[in-house]
Amino acid sequence: MSLDDFKTIADIIQATLTSFAIIIGGVWTYDKFIRMREKYPRAKCTHKIIEKPLRNELLIHVCVEITNIGEVLLSLVSYDVRIYQINPLSTELERQITEKKFSITEGEREIDWPLIGSRKGELGKSEYEIEPKETQVLHFDFPMDYNVRGIQIYSYMKNATKKGREIGWDCISFYDLIHKEVSMPKPEETKQAPPKQAPRPVSPNQAPKKPNPSQPKPSEQAPPRK
Repeated sequence: MSLDDFKTIADIIQATLTSFAIIIGGVWTYDKFIRMREKYPRAKCTHKIIEKPLRNELLIHVCVEITNIGEVLLSLVSYDVRIYQINPLSTELERQITEKKFSITEGEREIDWPLIGSRKGELGKSEYEIEPKETQVLHFDFPMDYNVRGIQIYSYMKNATKKGREIGWDCISFYDLIHKEVSMPKPEETKQAPPKQAPRPVSPNQAPKKPNPSQPKPSEQAPPRK
């Protein structure tokens, strides 16, 4: 076998290996970016709340944490955060429970809790872009009645990647509020001091006597008589 034959065989082997490498790379690309959908962002949402009693109301501060758990940039374009009252029950729900008619509406999956607060809005372009493995927190305030003891929080964060199709991430959580009754301190009563009495005039008979210089002072001892 001549040197040219070996060179031809080597070229064929190299071309074959290159073809296999291209096929394997295509399969990996399909598996990662198509089947596993890595070209689209993935996110995880969680809620945290802070409750602050006010004079006659309760302030609920909601923190919505969005973590980019994917491999591409995540861009938020709008938000929708709502608070529903769980406890105390609404008049209608309490009536249904009392009459043993409490049920979920046909075709629905959840109880229709009364809405007591909502925040909806648009986010500026490129205002909330989250890099992979990073977390962004959005803050919302909800003043509400002090009698509320249990709430449900719902949030929906819309993504900007797929235009023409509604896509985003929602999260639902329940909280039992543990605020205590706030009692405003009463102003202390100022006690009125009795009026001062004027000093009584001293009569001449009660005027103090002047000391006799011949008499020894009480602190001095008289010399013995001779």
